[in-house]
Amino acid sequence: MTIAVETRLRLELLFILSLCFVAVLAEVLAAAAVLKPESEPLASWFQRSGAITSVFCVSISAQF
Repeated sequence: MTIAVETRLRLELLFILSLCFVAVLAEVLAAAAVLKPESEPLASWFQRSGAITSVFCVSISAQF
């Protein structure tokens, strides 16, 4: 492979791994209720964090 192709593949891999990390981090923070507003029940807050995880998954699959 050429250097340009290798560089692009590494950047794509870094982007995908960072989105995966953020998706897991969003779930962990939601479960720990770190950023939860006082008026929001924990179950609803955790459900909303699943929505942002879906957005990350769609953006990862859009890369391919």
